[in-house]
Amino acid sequence: MRSDDGGTASEHVHTLHGSLQFDLGSGSVGRNECTCGYAVGGVVPRRLCSYPCSEAVSRAWRDEERRLLERLPAVEAEVSEILDAAIEKIMILRREPEEGIHALEASIRRRAGRDLRRANRRWSEEIAGADTTRWRALAALAALDGRDGVRPEATRWKRRGLGAARLSRTKSADMYE
Repeated sequence: MRSDDGGTASEHVHTLHGSLQFDLGSGSVGRNECTCGYAVGGVVPRRLCSYPCSEAVSRAWRDEERRLLERLPAVEAEVSEILDAAIEKIMILRREPEEGIHALEASIRRRAGRDLRRANRRWSEEIAGADTTRWRALAALAALDGRDGVRPEATRWKRRGLGAARLSRTKSADMYE
């Protein structure tokens, strides 16, 4: 996929390392240690470590998506409506857990993904006028997420379009951000 400045989104992945915020902690072995090497050297691995790399990329992707949507208020309104409804349904399911909750959550996410795809198609002219290069590069990195639950959602970014970052975070504990 070509970006607005002539390169491909994957070519821009290598330039993002310096702009991401990594919480590497005090350097002691534990939760905050990078095991994939991306936080330390910027070399893109086959799969990002769960923390700090996957988390840093996921947050940066979500923040970039927010920045883009702020510039497209009509698109933001429709995307927010779709995602707010999906998150509300997922929150209700999680409050009253029962057997089959994961299948129900997955069906809610699939429905929201289809709705996002339709909304992005409907607003394609407005979205085409925005510079989505950084968003696409972050999405390509997010598809390498080390968390098994988040990665499948993040890999669908090309089909879903704007809103995919927030939707992919519904698999993680901080979906309410």
